[in-house]
Amino acid sequence: VLFSTREVVPAGSDRCANSGDQFRHGAEIHQPGPEGNSGSGSDNPPAVAPRRPPPHRRAAQRLSARYVFTLTRQQIQDFKLVPRLIGRRGENTRKVWEMTKCKVRVRGFDSGYAEHRTGKEAPIPLQMVLSAGSVDDLSSGQALIALLLRRIEDEFVARCLAAGIDQPKSIFFLASG
Repeated sequence: VLFSTREVVPAGSDRCANSGDQFRHGAEIHQPGPEGNSGSGSDNPPAVAPRRPPPHRRAAQRLSARYVFTLTRQQIQDFKLVPRLIGRRGENTRKVWEMTKCKVRVRGFDSGYAEHRTGKEAPIPLQMVLSAGSVDDLSSGQALIALLLRRIEDEFVARCLAAGIDQPKSIFFLASG
């Protein structure tokens, strides 16, 4: 049994919604049965489906900017793009975090980042995602990332010129969202 008791609490009641082993969904308080709230051994669905918390209790929405790299997988590997993005011992991404409180993630092919759900790299082109809690933080983070990416792009172009290889117009673009 998922929940052994169910009682309706009148609206405006001063009864604590999260005290002890009680869980509040709407105007009902549910108390776990003897088996706990894991639902193991139960064939019955829960009496009331859990609802999302109200907007004022949800985590704040994060804003993001996504930079997608246009290089081929071979160019990314040969140029060692991912280590250049992250920096020695994470110094580039750490600097962005410390200066702007923006989180920086590198994901996609050859990123070395295993997605949480699959345990594998995402089957998407290599990209750097910047996320922030405010517009000001995101703007500051984008300015720092733009400097980093332009420096890396200049290094890539110089490498192509030295090797006599055609260089792309740009090695990345800013994607929406």
